[in-house]
Amino acid sequence: MRISVKPGPWLRLLLAGVMICALAYSALAESRAVKPLQEWRGRIDNASVGLAPARGYFANQGELDRLWAAWRIPGPCPKVDFKTQLMLVRTCNCSQISVAPLLKEKGNLQVQVTITKDLREDTGYILVLIPRQGIRSIDGKPLEAD
Repeated sequence: MRISVKPGPWLRLLLAGVMICALAYSALAESRAVKPLQEWRGRIDNASVGLAPARGYFANQGELDRLWAAWRIPGPCPKVDFKTQLMLVRTCNCSQISVAPLLKEKGNLQVQVTITKDLREDTGYILVLIPRQGIRSIDGKPLEAD
């Protein structure tokens, strides 16, 4: 006795699902999470937010030193080798903020920011030191020269 199974719509759906998963996996394989070397978090008054670089990262040590002092971040300001490292900065008028840098194709660093929905009277900040290797742009904008 021979049993034959005709491919039905369920088989086409299964194959389509497998192809979608394969495409999603290949897109993820083309990007990688960038592990932070160090992070600093704290709170500042709302008037100080404008002192952070609008581009979202520091281009040189002097810029970082000035912000560190103005925001009165505890501890000594780290000495960053801006040829091999980048210091990202993000702020939010919320209680919690975190970032997840993801290096995409062609060297574009996508900075994913997660915040809480609540509002505070002050502002939270996060500074994240990451390796610069392979990064050519951040959120689609080319890196500025030192």
